[in-house]
Amino acid sequence: MAEIRRADADGESPGGAWDVQGPDDADLFLIPTGANLGFAGGCNVGLRFILQRGDARHVWLLNNDTVVHPDALVALVQEAGRRPQAGMIGSVLRYYHRPDIVQALGGGRFDLARTATMHVGEGERFEPVSESRQADIERQLAYITGASMLLTPAFLAQVGLMQEDYFLYYEEIDWAERARRSRPAFGLALAAGSLVFHKEGASAGTNTPSVFSARLLARNRLRFIRRFYPEHLPSARRHVLRDAVVALLKRRPAVARTLMREALGPVRLPETCPAVQATRA
Repeated sequence: MAEIRRADADGESPGGAWDVQGPDDADLFLIPTGANLGFAGGCNVGLRFILQRGDARHVWLLNNDTVVHPDALVALVQEAGRRPQAGMIGSVLRYYHRPDIVQALGGGRFDLARTATMHVGEGERFEPVSESRQADIERQLAYITGASMLLTPAFLAQVGLMQEDYFLYYEEIDWAERARRSRPAFGLALAAGSLVFHKEGASAGTNTPSVFSARLLARNRLRFIRRFYPEHLPSARRHVLRDAVVALLKRRPAVARTLMREALGPVRLPETCPAVQATRA
């Protein structure tokens, strides 16, 4: 059985000390957050703790609704060794209940004309990825899927942590966009031999789309566009309105009303965003 240590933040500062209790050779740390901080906020708590320890060569963010191939992490680390300019490296995600079907090949692309994201390879029948196919996939990647991504300390020190005001959805593409615009810029890569099986949507209700997920997807889509491509915000609003019409035609009036409110309402960016700067002891 794994030895467990508990780590509590000392104070509210991202750079504060940690009160760690338990055996020194523990295999697992449990860090209470005190509240649901969303995907980005929860991951950032762990990332701050790892960075302040200062002994990590890589950081693997992995969803709790995944099952991994025994060599999944090895493949990610090997790819990182071959690609030092890549700050974010993704896995081949396959549906847990349909392992022959791909959910995403590393991550997804971004269509600015439609202001929409889509997973690369989604719905394809799984086949091993050749080197030439890998290069083509990586040219398409605008983000790495958060269900499984390997990060480097250099990336975290330069780009910072995830933007927490999204709560859920679009934090990965925000992170990747910041990486692309940073100097030096960091690239995105696929570890073709890293296989992860994802019980997609188990934590957010996206297997059966809900008002909650629809609101966050629409709000964060508009927020991301305003933050990085503000000239495309009117187009993004029109696309969200079109999604509302589709929801209405599918007899989902609550979702339609939610989408219309997001499309027609103000798109606010927090005056003071939660800190995204990585800190290191």
